[in-house]
Amino acid sequence: MTLPTSRIVGGRPVSIEQFPYQVSIQYGASHYCGGSLISESHVLTAAQCTDGLNIGDLTVIAGTSTLHRGGERRRVIGVNQHPRYGERGQGDYDVSILTLRRPFVLGPLVQYISLAGPYSTPFPGTICYVAGWGTTRFDGPLSHQLQLVEVPIISPAECRGDYGPGSLTDTMLCAGHIGQDTCQGDVGNPLVCGSTQVGIASRATGCGLPRRPGIYTDVGRVFSEVSSAFVRRIVKA
Repeated sequence: MTLPTSRIVGGRPVSIEQFPYQVSIQYGASHYCGGSLISESHVLTAAQCTDGLNIGDLTVIAGTSTLHRGGERRRVIGVNQHPRYGERGQGDYDVSILTLRRPFVLGPLVQYISLAGPYSTPFPGTICYVAGWGTTRFDGPLSHQLQLVEVPIISPAECRGDYGPGSLTDTMLCAGHIGQDTCQGDVGNPLVCGSTQVGIASRATGCGLPRRPGIYTDVGRVFSEVSSAFVRRIVKA
């Protein structure tokens, strides 16, 4: 199965202790997407990582820096895609919440992350970061070691200028720098500013190319005062 096209390019190796909310979503026995732990039993990822897939083939691994070694595995028993996913084209409301069969036990290697509040999009120029196990070059192999890249937030006007009219909706934000970007296997990874998740890796053209920043689901916009009920209903169930 083809990996969703987003990966870490221009990053550096890091340890799961620094990013204990980071998880690998696996389809069959292979890394397929990234995600973030938002409670002991729930994972936030991109809807394109779950759309049309058999839930029984999805598992989540947390608590390890290295793919295929260490950590704890949990089966997925529920997938809730945002009800407005794809409503206005590719990537719109690109968010799913996975429910796990058994909760993870929290500790130094496994923690959940706080989500951005309603309409709290970071200002352009803010330096944020993304971690993941995606490929480190276009069409390259997955990284076995967790990688981190720092990326600046790009203004909506600049991003629309890069991608063209109609390329973005108000549920998206952009971040990236030439040679440093999410770029296969990193869709669904959390974009984090400070200690708060503000985005979900969604799509990009190429990997760290000029005028082609990464496009993320804007967590603060998607989980607005109206649609935050989508999260509360699932996570508190």
